[in-house]
Amino acid sequence: MGIPIPLSYTRLTSRFLVFWHLTLPIILWEDCHWIMVAATFISTASLFCIKEFAVQSEKAIQE
Repeated sequence: MGIPIPLSYTRLTSRFLVFWHLTLPIILWEDCHWIMVAATFISTASLFCIKEFAVQSEKAIQE
């Protein structure tokens, strides 16, 4: 494709992920109690790593 993702989309994705991961423990607390700490950590790490991988691979393609 060769068309870079607009910076506004990347920022919107980052803001959505931050908001979602800040509210995730509140939502999971009633069902999971202390397991929600591990669940939130695993979810956060995996989704932000995927996002960062996408940004890095896009930079490599542009060069």
